[in-house]
Amino acid sequence: MKSGPVVVGVISGRADLTPSEAAQLLGVSRQFVDRLISHGKLSFVRLPGGSSHRRIPVAEVARFQAEREQRREAHRTAVAALDAAQVPWEDE
Repeated sequence: MKSGPVVVGVISGRADLTPSEAAQLLGVSRQFVDRLISHGKLSFVRLPGGSSHRRIPVAEVARFQAEREQRREAHRTAVAALDAAQVPWEDE
């Protein structure tokens, strides 16, 4: 996903995504999505029948991306303020 307003296209009318589809929308690897799930950062549902297959609601991907962009914007703002104050950021 690009920065700015969060826009998510629903694939084939589905309201959920595979981890690979979520990874593609977020611009990360599937393994990273697996880590987000295992650390509780991204909610998911298991398919019926005790399957190991998981699906991630589109709204959950949009929520995560919006929070991610807010964190990035806060970081950019902090870096700009430190630069404007001429605070050194590396050992000299």
